[in-house]
Amino acid sequence: MSISMSKYTMTPIKSSESNIPIANIPIISDNCRIVDSRLLTDFKVQTFGGYNISQASNALEKAIMEDKIEPALHWGLQLFFSGIVNSLWSKLISLASKQINIYNPKLPEFIYNKNQQWQHIVDNPKFAKDNILLLRNHPTVRLLLAEMISILVLSKKRKINQLPKIKKEEFIIEHFKSKLEAKDNRLVDNIISDGDPSEIRIAINEMAYHLYHSHINKALYWLNWIIEWEKINSKKYGKYECAVRSIEGVDSKYSKDVIWLIWAVIHKIRQLKFAIGVSEWEKQIQCLYKLYIHKFTPAVRGKRQNYMIWSILYLTETIDYAIPLVDRPPILFQSLLGFDKIVSNLKSQQVSNVVRQELLNVVVEDNYMKPEKHKEMAANARKKEIEKMMLQKELMAKQKKINVESLDKLTEVSKIDKYLFA
Repeated sequence: MSISMSKYTMTPIKSSESNIPIANIPIISDNCRIVDSRLLTDFKVQTFGGYNISQASNALEKAIMEDKIEPALHWGLQLFFSGIVNSLWSKLISLASKQINIYNPKLPEFIYNKNQQWQHIVDNPKFAKDNILLLRNHPTVRLLLAEMISILVLSKKRKINQLPKIKKEEFIIEHFKSKLEAKDNRLVDNIISDGDPSEIRIAINEMAYHLYHSHINKALYWLNWIIEWEKINSKKYGKYECAVRSIEGVDSKYSKDVIWLIWAVIHKIRQLKFAIGVSEWEKQIQCLYKLYIHKFTPAVRGKRQNYMIWSILYLTETIDYAIPLVDRPPILFQSLLGFDKIVSNLKSQQVSNVVRQELLNVVVEDNYMKPEKHKEMAANARKKEIEKMMLQKELMAKQKKINVESLDKLTEVSKIDKYLFA
């Protein structure tokens, strides 16, 4: 339908012409498409629906802990539609390690695979900065979010073991010696290197000994002793380094971090304990390790510490192999089928500048009447314009005492000079 406004006619562009996918995002149905004119800066304090971001985040965690799928999906979408993408995803993985861990034994593999898919899409430069809001209408990212939240809700909950506190006196040599129990260093003999400090060699040997014998509390004690010892010496001397251990996918400047010696011990005990049979737990530990090293920097060590503790639990705790990833599949399928309905309900909270969009989405044509011979008249007007220009050239040529053709050549040379010496 065209709209006439005195001088101009505005005709809306056909949907077939304007329906070009932005950033190659797969097309979704209109009833599930979010059309919102707000920018990323509009969601610094409040969510898509006007809720406080911190309160929405807490509500999401509460719903997951109370096994309430629909509220959890609602709050997850509130944050997601507000451009809170990577931090939301990280929060969900963190919740899995803190509140579920070995009570869903196959969870690490699920998280790792979904994380690979998520990062493949989200890390694309076309979704940088404000364009991250385009992900709201990406069906694959939406589904990954729905799956992750639903699996966490349906998983049995178990708080992860805390690292024992290390007191200052436990770094006194006599106290340190009183804690030693390992009879030899066979478990770490082929792991430690010349560049590893002697006190770390002893501590890591104790950790390996207790891991092998499934002494969870003592293994965690030595893990934290090593971490705290590194902190003390890094603060005192500026840095604390071990032997170089090259880790694929990790920047070489972090290769002397003590954390790789700890992981080397975890892998060694994993190989010894699961040499025959239980390959399933090997797979889960490997997935946790891959999650740990993904985009690693020392800054993420604290946030990912639970991946290490989770791995240790596989080595020390008795776990039921038969527990499935999802013990109530019908509820999962029902929640995924009802996901679009939750999205549709949230559409009422979108803010769209309809007037601005309509003004941009038009073709404007001149409305004034034209004479019968307007084309011929326009051609004559153009001819007169050209004749006027030629007269001006002839006058200029006479002043320079050259012909018009030579004047044209001089003009072109002048243009080239300006280009070359600009």
